[in-house]
Amino acid sequence: MNQLPKATEQYLQRLAGYVEGKDPLAIQRETAGALARLIGGVPAQQLARRPAADKWSIVEILAHLAEDELVTSWRYRQMLEHDRGRLSGFDQDLWARVGAYATWDAGDALALFRLLRNANLRMLDALSPEQWERSGEHAERGRLNLADLARHMAAHDINHLQQIEKLLPVRRPAAAEMRGERSAARGSDQAAPAMSLTVQEIANQLRRTPVVLRELITALPSQAVAYHPGPEKW
Repeated sequence: MNQLPKATEQYLQRLAGYVEGKDPLAIQRETAGALARLIGGVPAQQLARRPAADKWSIVEILAHLAEDELVTSWRYRQMLEHDRGRLSGFDQDLWARVGAYATWDAGDALALFRLLRNANLRMLDALSPEQWERSGEHAERGRLNLADLARHMAAHDINHLQQIEKLLPVRRPAAAEMRGERSAARGSDQAAPAMSLTVQEIANQLRRTPVVLRELITALPSQAVAYHPGPEKW
């Protein structure tokens, strides 16, 4: 294995810090809902806007998350089938170009990510302790086992949630909450700036509402969904 460039080492160290001492699967379970809350109601043109010519838009980040989850699905299963087998890397910028990430619909990208993530979580939840130790030889990062890859993917989620938050006009602290941090934005009295929306953008927001509501209540037990805070309260 070649020595990693310093920038790559620093990136991996930063990601490792996001999940140190935390449950990576719990983090991964929250990501699709956090993404839905972040992009819910955001105009399509804003989701497609790049902050700079060489920086991804929110739509492109969502497409990357979906296709990276596809790669990770294969890597998990290759480790289980071929312990210590070779795991190829991939050129994410090339994939973005050939996959035309800029043309994706944000809702489609999120739906694909959610389906792949849920499939991976179902598999990971059923693994034995011995299976978690099965490993592969990554072309860039060397030997890593299933537990290492699951931690990396949880940190990767947080990293891209932070990127998306920074691209929004009012920062919503989804990534900070997933890291267990208290956000200074919570409880703020500052109102979001008014937006002028077209009829199509309003229609897009209305279509996203059921998705956001579903993500908010999916993880709740039935008792919580049926709970009445008071006799005259819904």
